[in-house]
Amino acid sequence: MCIRDSPQALDAYNKAISLNGSKGLFYYERSKTFYLLGDPARAKGDFQKAVQLQFQIPPGDTYPTTLGL
Repeated sequence: MCIRDSPQALDAYNKAISLNGSKGLFYYERSKTFYLLGDPARAKGDFQKAVQLQFQIPPGDTYPTTLGL
């Protein structure tokens, strides 16, 4: 199992967001973790927050398509 798809990853992203809630990367990565843990609704919410914070999606990243966005 990859750390990204574990509850420990979720805890780490939650802490990072509590320390710096204006960093879109943290929401983007937590979004991926929610998705891998089977929570697509929360994944979409965090993805949208990352975009709102002007996080630049890496070129060629297919994750937004995975979410249906």
